[in-house]
Amino acid sequence: MIATFLKRSWSTYFGNATAVRDYRSQLRGNKAVWIWGGYLALLILLCAIAYSGFVREQEQSIAQLQSQLNNFYRVVMMMLGAVIVLAAPAMTASTITIERQRKSLDLIFSAPVSPRYFLMGKLIAGFRYLLMLLVLALPVTSVCVVMGGATWGDVVGAFLLLMASG
Repeated sequence: MIATFLKRSWSTYFGNATAVRDYRSQLRGNKAVWIWGGYLALLILLCAIAYSGFVREQEQSIAQLQSQLNNFYRVVMMMLGAVIVLAAPAMTASTITIERQRKSLDLIFSAPVSPRYFLMGKLIAGFRYLLMLLVLALPVTSVCVVMGGATWGDVVGAFLLLMASG
């Protein structure tokens, strides 16, 4: 009984055919490249605007500069958090809506697939896409580390929290 439960749970989370199919369809064509490029351009633009607001031309003490760099790191993480909070539900809901528009939802449920397996596949595919967005944001957050606004421990901790909220 326990072995059956573990086998069913393993197949639901690892090797989920729905997740593999959705992730492949998300990466098919140039759409993903354009979305990721726009995401990076927007993120870099917003970070440049935020950084220009924190940096002034006048002389500052080291403590003031460090405080401003910490604030810059917080702004970058808040922007990433906003993207994750807005994108996570939208991606999962859109994948289910696309199945309904294609009229393939009845076909999927006529196969020996449980609703739990199907929904977890959709969630896993959305999570993989969000994980890719976080990986693409690493160069922007590494700027915060290089300038001294944060440590790599701060960045890893923040990314773990963002993945959990995603």
